[in-house]
Amino acid sequence: MGGEELRTLVLFAPPFILSLSVHEWAHAWTANKLGDPTPKLLGRLTLDPMAHISWLGTVLFPAIAIMTGAPLFGWAKPVMINTRFFKKPRRDHALVAAAGPLSNIILAVLLAILFGQLSKFYNPLIQKEASILKSALEMILNAIQLNVFLCLFNLIPLPPLDGSRILKGILPRNLALKFDRFANSEMAFWFFLLMMATGFLRVISLPAFFIIQMLEKFFF
Repeated sequence: MGGEELRTLVLFAPPFILSLSVHEWAHAWTANKLGDPTPKLLGRLTLDPMAHISWLGTVLFPAIAIMTGAPLFGWAKPVMINTRFFKKPRRDHALVAAAGPLSNIILAVLLAILFGQLSKFYNPLIQKEASILKSALEMILNAIQLNVFLCLFNLIPLPPLDGSRILKGILPRNLALKFDRFANSEMAFWFFLLMMATGFLRVISLPAFFIIQMLEKFFF
């Protein structure tokens, strides 16, 4: 691993782990608020990254992608829920699913505010202090961009993404049942892989860049 790859990994890893941890915590918090104690009993109602990371999906795959220049892809351990505890299972399941992407866009806004405030103190003429602050600003910018992409990516209505569970919650019951059969089939899995392999899911790039530009305009 060269120096530039190592620097990229160091500046990217903390935002990536933080973003996934917040995303999964939001699922757990919402499920708990809606009456399902399962995430809390399983130790997922926490922002501690160790409760959420998957060594394969959160550590190994992203690290390999960064070092090789491959498209970034990763995941955390999914939060287990029991819909039998919900008063309105379809609605509440959709709300739990929506909490993850919503947490990422909220985190992106908060980080954009932080970036705007810290950037006021950046002075490239002060070598040591500027170097540290520059790295911190780069890390925050990485986190902003990552959270916007995570939000939009997870809203895509394809299983196993959150968007598929949100869609099932808002569709009429007969259509939701048909979609559920598709979501639980092997066809859905292969369809998702095909979308990834062909780059079709890059359709989120345009809205992602638009949102990032809006954040820069209002907060930087």
